[in-house]
Amino acid sequence: MCGSLKEELTNRLPWLFDDLGFRIGEHNYSYKQMGSWFAVLESSSFRVKFVNERGSIGVEVASLSEPERWMELGFLWLSLTGDRPNPQLEGWAWFLRDHVAQIAEALGPNFEKIRAAFDQREREGKESAERYISSNGGTPDELVLRHF
Repeated sequence: MCGSLKEELTNRLPWLFDDLGFRIGEHNYSYKQMGSWFAVLESSSFRVKFVNERGSIGVEVASLSEPERWMELGFLWLSLTGDRPNPQLEGWAWFLRDHVAQIAEALGPNFEKIRAAFDQREREGKESAERYISSNGGTPDELVLRHF
């Protein structure tokens, strides 16, 4: 891991490790990709992946029963509550801290039910995007370019 990333996580968010018991697993830093990085934190309940792509922070979570099936945390929370948060690094980490028990429950004992709800929201989002694209004509890339 890039020393500065490890220092950033441990200095800015020490409670992730000290209080919640996470440890750093996989990690990568790419200077060539505009300083993009990711770090996977693992606990006894679930996995969390922090991703920084071109300055935008994303957080994904995975159940220990399907450790490579990542779910975007905001979208998972939307599936659980109907509300979607959109914070940056510290905000995501604090959100995680405030809701660690609910997320562990969702990714543990209730995983099958939550996976079904997550998959349903994902299908609905894709269907909505497809309806929008077909009603406005063109490809997704063309539609984005029209707005600039």
